[in-house]
Amino acid sequence: MGGERPVLWGNLAGVAGNLVWATTIPVTEILLATWPPLALAAARLLVAALGVLLLFPLLRRPLLLGGIPWPVVLRLSCFYMVPSVALMIWGQDLSDPMAAAIVFTTMPLVSAVIGAVQGTERVRGSLLLAVGLAIAGGILASGSFEQGAPGFRGGEVVLLVSITLWALFSRGIVRDLRGHDSLTQSLVTLAAGGAALTLLSAGLTGAGWLPPVAPDGQEILLLLWMGCIGIGLSMPLWFLSVRLLGVTIASMHQNLLPFYVVVLAVLLGQGEIGGRTLAGAALVSLGALVAQLPWARMWRGRATPV
Repeated sequence: MGGERPVLWGNLAGVAGNLVWATTIPVTEILLATWPPLALAAARLLVAALGVLLLFPLLRRPLLLGGIPWPVVLRLSCFYMVPSVALMIWGQDLSDPMAAAIVFTTMPLVSAVIGAVQGTERVRGSLLLAVGLAIAGGILASGSFEQGAPGFRGGEVVLLVSITLWALFSRGIVRDLRGHDSLTQSLVTLAAGGAALTLLSAGLTGAGWLPPVAPDGQEILLLLWMGCIGIGLSMPLWFLSVRLLGVTIASMHQNLLPFYVVVLAVLLGQGEIGGRTLAGAALVSLGALVAQLPWARMWRGRATPV
């Protein structure tokens, strides 16, 4: 029974993290009406770092940064996290929305391929079945084919690169910062990534390539929610889920995001849950279950779950 407890906590962290993350989607849409995407990305990472920092005294956890390998943090944040965020913004701008939604569902497959190349994950039939179910469920839940076949605009390739970088970043965090807890991992990477994006955004604004931002009170409140709650809580939960389940299985939970967004809309009285969305959520959940069955985890017991 004790061996199953980390799996349970990993799945709970995956569900909770993505539920919280789902609240950032409508907030991001509101802020993008007046904020340049790059400036918004920088601001939310810095605010998220502040939110994680506040969790330490709230949880009565000591803040121990003495043993942090800062060169590793800077490498992972500046060469993987920051490009991933920037390319995701650019890719979404260039992509057909339906095609972009499909690309986002492929992260479990991308992670599985990376794991196979790195020798930390064996791509067995059970894992391929689980990944296929998660991708099919994510596509179904997002309603990508409701208005016909999605078009290809080129930005989808950019999004695929962004997803690959994020998977490499997540694996690197678990591997190279494994001696530190999820809160510390989140704090140092968010702070480093936010600082890098802020310098880039400030430089582009100073050069006149980006318009200056003057947020009002409502926008500041939305930014605080998105940063401190939406990202500041979901990032530690993501790292916890990745550490306990591995990137491939943890990323399957991300394919439930369309379902969570619909649930939030229903709670706000702005929509309803249709059969397509429920079927998609069921497929994603089934995929995560298949990937974690005892006979499917035999190899993972002998490999590093990243």
